[in-house]
Amino acid sequence: MWLLENNGYIELYDKESGKLICRHELCPGKGKNVCDKRHHKDKTWSVNDLQVRIRKRTEDDPTVILWLRNLEREKPRYYRDNMKLLLHVISEYGKETVIAALRTCLEKNIYNSLSVQEISGSIHRSKDNMDGMTIQAPTSIPETADCHPEKTDINQYNKFFE
Repeated sequence: MWLLENNGYIELYDKESGKLICRHELCPGKGKNVCDKRHHKDKTWSVNDLQVRIRKRTEDDPTVILWLRNLEREKPRYYRDNMKLLLHVISEYGKETVIAALRTCLEKNIYNSLSVQEISGSIHRSKDNMDGMTIQAPTSIPETADCHPEKTDINQYNKFFE
């Protein structure tokens, strides 16, 4: 990477491709952070609001409550982001599918909403495949059902081991 000062902006470029990575306005004062406001986390919803929404959408399912509690304990820094994604996953795949995915995650100690999203997608696809299938009972007994294998005396094979 390399930096370039250009017309009151500082630009960061990728060394290999020459592609502009980011551009920030130069700060005239000393000791101030230069950052893009788009890089900040969206904190418009409080953690409590997110918890309430998730619990309401899943009707206070104990699996969800336990998973959220473990998520907060294991990954407190990413708790809000994971809850926001979990809300999206619930609206995308539905309550039952997400709860099934969370059960799987609890069994495997996975506390990441991206994994919940992938597992929910897998469950959803397998349900779709099962919906298109119809299982038919056999209409008749196969002709080979009455066939029995020929029984031979085991002593016939002893000559091979002599």
